[in-house]
Amino acid sequence: MGYCYTREAALFLLADGMGGHAEGEVAAQLALQSIAAQFQREAQPALADPTDFLHRAVLHAHQHIQRYAKLQRMPDSPRTTVVALVIQNGAATWLHCGDSRLYWVRQGQLLARTRDHSYLEMERNASTPIRLAHKLLNRNVLFTCVGATSKPIVDVSGPHILHSGDRLLCAPMGCGAP
Repeated sequence: MGYCYTREAALFLLADGMGGHAEGEVAAQLALQSIAAQFQREAQPALADPTDFLHRAVLHAHQHIQRYAKLQRMPDSPRTTVVALVIQNGAATWLHCGDSRLYWVRQGQLLARTRDHSYLEMERNASTPIRLAHKLLNRNVLFTCVGATSKPIVDVSGPHILHSGDRLLCAPMGCGAP
């Protein structure tokens, strides 16, 4: 986890290296460093467009992880999930990739929760049934992450106006998050 801020904007990050892939912890650290460095370069003192920033920053982090894997001559690149949250001008904008989650709570009520990029979550949210080979496919497997061979699929939400007392919480899926 990490954060950085200026007098007009703040960035909060969570990256959870993926188990089952070599050096997931390295992928998480590279993602945090890359996104934070880009925030520090661009937030002067605010970001011109938080949504655009989040898209570009995560794609840059993805490319940074792939370059690392190539330089290390790794047969498979390290991978991580990411949640990135920008708070600016009294509003929150967030991006997520994978199964790490962001929760937005106001006065004890859940206003929003990111949806995992897993086959199980895709099936749960489909308006029509999705026919997946359940016996052949682990439905909890993620279909996207940062660092994989394909460009990451990300979801962005916001800007959302915040009220006094609002809580924004980030959690990696493996910590028992509901």
